[in-house]
Amino acid sequence: MIKPIVLIFISVPLLADAAPIDRVQDYKCHITLAKSELIAFYRWESSKAKLNMAKLPSKQLTDNLGKKHFIQDVIECVPLSAEFSNDKSRELDKQTPR
Repeated sequence: MIKPIVLIFISVPLLADAAPIDRVQDYKCHITLAKSELIAFYRWESSKAKLNMAKLPSKQLTDNLGKKHFIQDVIECVPLSAEFSNDKSRELDKQTPR
């Protein structure tokens, strides 16, 4: 009876470290287009957030009228609940409807 209990206590910490779960998280990004700047919202796996941020320039966005715009630059991306460090990004974030 003691051996199974000992095995459980030993194996549980090993299982917890074996497979870390990658969370999906919402992000907000301050991006620049040819004629404007805006806050765009994305949902990424947290381990791939920096890679996805780096891939944003040259991607296309389509506005409500169907017109396509290319992302020229990404100023900053942060988790949805976090504050931007850039002053202009913070101001734009305050003006962006959710």
